[in-house]
Amino acid sequence: MGDLAMREADYPGARARYAAALALFEAIPDSVGQMNTLVGMARLARDGERDLTAARRHFEAAFAIADRIPAFQDHPVVQGWRREYAALSDSGGSQPQMNTLPEETVRMLAVNTFAVRMSMPDKLDEWRGQLVGLRAEWAERGDDYQIEVEFADALLAILDDQPPSIPLDNPYADVVRQVVEAIAAFRAESGDG
Repeated sequence: MGDLAMREADYPGARARYAAALALFEAIPDSVGQMNTLVGMARLARDGERDLTAARRHFEAAFAIADRIPAFQDHPVVQGWRREYAALSDSGGSQPQMNTLPEETVRMLAVNTFAVRMSMPDKLDEWRGQLVGLRAEWAERGDDYQIEVEFADALLAILDDQPPSIPLDNPYADVVRQVVEAIAAFRAESGDG
């Protein structure tokens, strides 16, 4: 459930679901469930919340469990997690080098904006509310999230059938352009324009 919430960019929801799952797996106890949940929490911290310190801490907790179980010490899945952890350490500092959302999240935001605008008008207010919430969350995080705020503003303009304004050097500018072009093509094809 945490993975699903993360894919939908519901980071607070993902965090809550992971915490609940971890508590359950600790109570059972289920070491595999604990490790998988901790790695999910690490990925959320890394990709969604951009907190590399928390990501490292969650990976290290998963490794502490794996190291106590001989069958998992050299397991290929655990080795993959160790490579992810090493990549975190190689990036240094507390922030990733690239200040962008995961590609899957960007795609989901663009596709949902297009779908709501063109074929699901009954979901317009609900989707606008989700985008407004994301924008507020990113704005609270300060200057490091300015490009995400600009991206959200552009998507909100599209929802309002207004021309989006986004700086050309914003890494999301091309995605915004693609959404605008897809809407124009849809309208031309359907005669709605």
